Amino acid sequence: MMTRTFHTGSGEDVVLRIFAPREEHGDWFTRWTVTGLNIGDVDMISGGVDAVQSVVFALAAAGDRLAGEDDSLMFIGGKGPQPPRTDLDAPSGQWVASITIPTV
Repeated sequence: MMTRTFHTGSGEDVVLRIFAPREEHGDWFTRWTVTGLNIGDVDMISGGVDAVQSVVFALAAAGDRLAGEDDSLMFIGGKGPQPPRTDLDAPSGQWVASITIPTV
């Protein structure tokens, strides 16, 4: 399991957990949770054709959910690095996720 703890502007913890991928009937699934959100906890599963793809999709789905719930979450005292997020301006027919990390 991978864990990252973010902090809200008021100092509350928001914890993202990504669990080990599991194979079921030829497909792969990665469970992920977010606890500490004002709207309540999130417990989801993302799938893929292999273990790596299911983890990538879980990270992006979690990043999208975190951004949608509270775009002001802090990690290590700043705004980055954040989990990947879906790029809504991706070319037609493509899914793109990106990571934003401050360089200064």
